Amino acid sequence: AEDYAGNTTVVERTVTSIISGKDGGDVIVGDTDGNPLNDVKIVVPPGAAEGDISIKVQQISRVYDARDGFLVDALYPLSLGVYEIIAYDAEGRKLEGFNFLKPVTVTLKYNPAALTSEMEKRISLFYFNGTDWVPVGGSADIIQDIVRGEVNFTGTFGMFLKQPAPEIPAVERVSPNPFTPNGDGHNDFVNFVIGSDQYSYKILIMSREGTVVREFSSGMSSWDGRSDGGDDAPAGLYIYQALFEDGSHSMGTVLLVR
Repeated sequence: AEDYAGNTTVVERTVTSIISGKDGGDVIVGDTDGNPLNDVKIVVPPGAAEGDISIKVQQISRVYDARDGFLVDALYPLSLGVYEIIAYDAEGRKLEGFNFLKPVTVTLKYNPAALTSEMEKRISLFYFNGTDWVPVGGSADIIQDIVRGEVNFTGTFGMFLKQPAPEIPAVERVSPNPFTPNGDGHNDFVNFVIGSDQYSYKILIMSREGTVVREFSSGMSSWDGRSDGGDDAPAGLYIYQALFEDGSHSMGTVLLVR
């Protein structure tokens, strides 16, 4: 089969079930090929369609994008294939871009042997829009080795690993605050705890008027209450600003007490 973007699919097996619009129903692709890891279940709730429809679920071993090659072969980490959900009306006509009136639950089974426990936490349900794989949510049940999510439309769905959220550098803690740099050995320095060591940074200590009092770079993350010239800074409220090499920044205040 070929879609509007020139993508072709290679179909492995197909299951079709008639679903009552009033009562709903299930479509199950079970252990038809001797591999229990290929199970899929579509649960259509009552009232999800105005009338009776047929739901076809077909397992696809490959989704080919004319631009990038076999996307499933290149990107799909679970070696289970993906599934296309297709709706037909009572006369057998294909309902292109069919939208359900209520969310439909899609459950896909994955192979736990191919994943670490950390990877399992990142499994999510994705939808192929003809060009890209788009996350639609869902959650993994690591006891049953399944991913379950809700969708409102037909199309091609599969499991992928969500990319971990990028680590955003920031000043996570400023302590002690206030600090008392009087040479008694107690709270003489204020420490800036950086949440990520992946980026170099520069920290500026400024007066409330915006004048830079002290500046220091990666490897130095504490202030002794002195200016860059070595003079004692006056007691008062100071603004700190951490500038990271990725362009992000973090700001806050620190109170110097004498």
